[in-house]
Amino acid sequence: SSDLSAKNLEIDACRGANEALERQLRELEEKQSAEIQGLQEAIQKLENELRNTKGEMARYLKEYQDLLNVKMALDIEIAAYRKLLEGEETRLSFTSRSEE
Repeated sequence: SSDLSAKNLEIDACRGANEALERQLRELEEKQSAEIQGLQEAIQKLENELRNTKGEMARYLKEYQDLLNVKMALDIEIAAYRKLLEGEETRLSFTSRSEE
């Protein structure tokens, strides 16, 4: 009988330890679940920021390309006016020489 009651005490002790371990496991799972949720939110936030940054980069690139096109057009126009001026200077120098 004392052997039986000793076994019952051992069983009760094991049950108590088991319940404590299960409670600890649940707490850890809840904590881990909360951490995972927090990390997923952080990932989502970073992905949104990345998407926004890529959008901004695309806009800046388009603006840059537009400005580059304007600059090229202005460079061509400046070159044309420079040629006209050089031609006019040449014509004027010939005109002033022929009058001498």
